[in-house]
Amino acid sequence: MIMIDDITEKKMLEQELAESEKILRMTLEIAGEGIWEWHYDEQLVYHNKRWAKTLGLPEEAGYHDMDFYMSHVHPDDLERLKATLDEATRTEQPYFSEHRMVLDDGSTIWIVDRGIPVKDKNGRLYRMIGSQIDTSKFKQAQQELFLEKEMIRSTILCVGDGIITTDIDGKINIMNPVAETLTGWKSKELF
Repeated sequence: MIMIDDITEKKMLEQELAESEKILRMTLEIAGEGIWEWHYDEQLVYHNKRWAKTLGLPEEAGYHDMDFYMSHVHPDDLERLKATLDEATRTEQPYFSEHRMVLDDGSTIWIVDRGIPVKDKNGRLYRMIGSQIDTSKFKQAQQELFLEKEMIRSTILCVGDGIITTDIDGKINIMNPVAETLTGWKSKELF
């Protein structure tokens, strides 16, 4: 007896799935975020090219072990990151961290890293899927803005003319000593 199964439909579905996965991968590459998938049992993290590029690694490196990743976390951020990851895996809640990474050339970058735990069909946590993005330029701009603001504040407080600055609603946020003398108001009473 000869049995013949028509697998045309199955092959077509496999082809559609492969094409759909290819489009998803390309979309994620275009989005500019590093995508990662941490397999708990193996302690391996699989990632896309953007993830590798962000950390200055060869783009062909499609995975690394968790110890490798942790060895690149800035020492001042390591314990906090470990605690955050432990909390996410223990509570099965989404993970979020903003921390520094030390690249092989010794430079440091800031990243925002987020992920979500995934369970298997038995309800066991077996991996986490997430993304990371380099926020170093944003952090640098934020720091420069803070320093500029402090410089302006110092200048206002030292100028020989009375100066009062307000926010958009007219609330006073800076009053220099000359303005205090001219108005009779004390800045510490106004804030």
